[in-house]
Amino acid sequence: MPIMVRLLFFLAAFVWCPRHCFAQYEFNSWRFGLRAGLDFPPTLLASPPAPVPTNDIFYSLEASAVVADSTGALLCYSNGEQVWNRQNRLMANGTLRGGCNSAAQGALLLPRPGFRQQYFLFTVDCHENRLSGGLRYSVVDMAQNAGLGAVQTPNSLQVFLPGFNIFPTEALTAVRNANGTDYWVVVHCWQSDVFLSYPVLFTGLGTPVQSRVGSVHGAGAFPLVQQAYGSLRASPNGQWLAASIPDQNAVELFDFDNRSGRVSAVRRVPLALPSSTRPYGLEFSADNQLLYLTSSWVSLPTTRAEGLYQVDLRSPGLQVAQVATGEFGALLRGPDNRIYMTTNLLDLPVSSLGVVNAPNVLGTGCQFLPAGVSLGLGRRMTGLPNFANRIRQRLRIAYSGEICVGEAMSFTATTVAMDPAPGAGVVALAWDFGDPAAGAANAAAGSAAQHRFARAGRYTVTLTAAAAAGPVVTQVSFTVGNRPILRVQPRDTLVCEEQGILLHASAQQPGTLFRWQDGSTGSSLNAKRTGLYRLEVRNSAGCTARDSVFVNTYACPVVVPNLITPNGDNQNQTFVLKGLNAPDWSLHLYNRWGREIYAKEKYDNRWAADNHADGTYFYLLVNSITSQKIKGWVEVRR
Repeated sequence: MPIMVRLLFFLAAFVWCPRHCFAQYEFNSWRFGLRAGLDFPPTLLASPPAPVPTNDIFYSLEASAVVADSTGALLCYSNGEQVWNRQNRLMANGTLRGGCNSAAQGALLLPRPGFRQQYFLFTVDCHENRLSGGLRYSVVDMAQNAGLGAVQTPNSLQVFLPGFNIFPTEALTAVRNANGTDYWVVVHCWQSDVFLSYPVLFTGLGTPVQSRVGSVHGAGAFPLVQQAYGSLRASPNGQWLAASIPDQNAVELFDFDNRSGRVSAVRRVPLALPSSTRPYGLEFSADNQLLYLTSSWVSLPTTRAEGLYQVDLRSPGLQVAQVATGEFGALLRGPDNRIYMTTNLLDLPVSSLGVVNAPNVLGTGCQFLPAGVSLGLGRRMTGLPNFANRIRQRLRIAYSGEICVGEAMSFTATTVAMDPAPGAGVVALAWDFGDPAAGAANAAAGSAAQHRFARAGRYTVTLTAAAAAGPVVTQVSFTVGNRPILRVQPRDTLVCEEQGILLHASAQQPGTLFRWQDGSTGSSLNAKRTGLYRLEVRNSAGCTARDSVFVNTYACPVVVPNLITPNGDNQNQTFVLKGLNAPDWSLHLYNRWGREIYAKEKYDNRWAADNHADGTYFYLLVNSITSQKIKGWVEVRR
């Protein structure tokens, strides 16, 4: 969401609420391979992920699903066959059916709509089991077991695939819906040209959208079920879908409508691979301009055609370039927008991953490192975690504090899931506060900074990120205002309680908002009780000022009139009790013969002798609280 200046004024507690931008780090924790794990730091600055070993029994040849909380802390992970919690212990009911750790994209975790602490775990089976497990799902409830989670019973529920005796391939992916909240789960049917896009509902998966487009998977030169290990990957913006088809030695690119789930407009990548290799991993660059793919050998001898390839999606013919030679497995774009991959290159330790440091750059400038990150005690296999497409991170500035002269404002570099991306590898962040009069204080470095503006005016704060793909600049503008000058008048005073006194603010700019201690929002307040009266004002720039006065009250002298002149001249028209709170008293009036002519339980100071002749009348006032009585007479003279 874009950062905006919002002056959230006068909440119930009358507290200034700064605007925050929350970064999401649900993809920052990875678990895969043989006891291998990586945790990415929740920061914009480029720093390598830290190797984190899993439990001693965790093994996954390919399938891996992981989810972290919004701070990046691990919640749970799965290899498609079992589910473990953050303590690396098997979850209750965490043994699954129909899944397989050897499925290329065999597991996937997505948030369950409407359930803040629940996740759907989707699985597909592998070719070793002839894909017979099909597409299944379980519900992982992280609210159970004191936050360690449990898999709900029953688990591994079968998902209907339209058609007779049809199973999905090992490819399983998810694409964020165009509404920015929901997801599509996408699979491809074996020995079919059908894509199935399932909407994720709170009940599970809805009715799938069927798209017949592209090649039949399982009808190529090698139609054996052993060739059903292809991959699916959606671009960050959700507009493209790539599919690797091992049995045809092919990769196809499709248009994907993330509003409807429809797949269309196939284009085959001009990739010429010998029969000894097969395409496998797929990943898009963060800017949606390049597609990376890998190939692995399936029979000896190996050839230099195996390797890492880059497809230029901007070229009409989808130009392909080989970036590196060797055997590669899965590809995955990290939270830092680098692309990580499993490798089986000679002379490289099995405790490392390859890394493309600048994936947005065409050709060798993408900076491929064959052993770019260490796994510590973990060992890579073929697969990496399976995540939904992640919309590219865009640099943003969040700020908080009153935008007023002399006040400290806090600025923080954040990202939000929007296009365009800043590129991979942010290595430095520099601030320019647009306040040259501040001298050296006009600049700062790091992901957070503070600044005080000494003069009122319009300012533009600039944040520059030095990244591998070149500098990325973002700005935010706002007006710094002077703090209002407030004086509540009259000052501390003594007044008659029944009459009270009208307190009012000194002159303020148009658009100023007022709030008294009782919650009223007028520029004045009638004070009738002893106490401290407080007023806070906020001007259009969001700056506040406060002032208070103390009012002392005393009981007003009681005056009951003995004459009223209801003649229409607006002078002494009604019988008004002065020094008394009239509704606290009942009034009874009698004529000179003792007959009651008027009665009012809660008197309102409005008796005007209507329909009664001039003359003398006698009254009785009775206090409804104390039962005090006051007697007397009043003359009516017109």
